[in-house]
Amino acid sequence: GACLFLPNHLKVTLSIMYVTYHLRPSEIRLQRQLRELAHRMRLHPTSAEEKLWSALRKWQLHGLKFRRQHPLFVYIVDFYCHEYRLIIEVDGAIHDHQIPRDQSRDHFFGIWGYRILRFTNEQVLFDLPTVLNKIGLLLSQVGEEAGRKGVEGAYLTNGRIRS
Repeated sequence: GACLFLPNHLKVTLSIMYVTYHLRPSEIRLQRQLRELAHRMRLHPTSAEEKLWSALRKWQLHGLKFRRQHPLFVYIVDFYCHEYRLIIEVDGAIHDHQIPRDQSRDHFFGIWGYRILRFTNEQVLFDLPTVLNKIGLLLSQVGEEAGRKGVEGAYLTNGRIRS
């Protein structure tokens, strides 16, 4: 994933503006820059991202649509499933040195109701079945929660959450 570095007050403003769909010209430029950066990132995936994408693309996992290198607020997430508000990050060695930044980003998405799963490159490259099982387990837990309690702003259809 990636992030354009902005002052904290602008991140909050953009988040609120993004949700209400009222963007100022500078924010529209930022969204355009994020889309362009995401496009460039899709053209040059890491080997781990490529391997996971080959298992997620075209509704292969539980019939769900995943997006790759998807802009979300001021970030670009590696993989995103809109139906479950699920973000999947594949972390390379650089993430060992930016743990607080990743935790802050995860907290930000958690506040907005997103679920985040993180895997290392090695997990994806050398143990993909376990990675896919963990993703499937989270999806089934979320589906069961939705069926039992109801998820605010979402409903369950054919065993899947729709928002």
